Amino acid sequence: MKSVIFVLLVTLISSCFAEKVMNITNPNMQTVWQFGQIYEVDWVTEATGSETLALYYFENGKPEECQNKPFMSINVPHVELGKVFFDLTATQELQEVMKELPVQSNNYFLHFGTSKDSSYSTRFTISGGKLTEQDVANAKNSKSAASTYAFTAVIAIIVGIMTTIVNVL
Repeated sequence: MKSVIFVLLVTLISSCFAEKVMNITNPNMQTVWQFGQIYEVDWVTEATGSETLALYYFENGKPEECQNKPFMSINVPHVELGKVFFDLTATQELQEVMKELPVQSNNYFLHFGTSKDSSYSTRFTISGGKLTEQDVANAKNSKSAASTYAFTAVIAIIVGIMTTIVNVL
């Protein structure tokens, strides 16, 4: 009898500290959204309560490695319902963000929760950003060029300092 009570107590305590896992089933890798529309997001969970659902754009790596900030998020008051509608209609704020997103990309994902209690969707596609492929390539090249110039400047400063020290000695 004591062992049954102990097991029940341990189960109760561990369930209180269990992570809220929301397995996002829609959108998935085949999903294509369009800015200006409203879409249903579906998930499976045993969690209850409210949670934040955030939308990210991320160029490289896995969603779990993303350090970017979400460009859009919504509060989901009842995660136990397993669905919510995500509104991508053009607010002024979203219009500004769209200027910095590609015309079409499969580098979007959704994220539930904090870093401790996290759930990620697979990457999926959104169309309707304002940057063409050439704009994206130019931005990447200018970042590369800027970092090359910065590196060259640092090397020049170090060489200048070393030359001054040698001349003084």
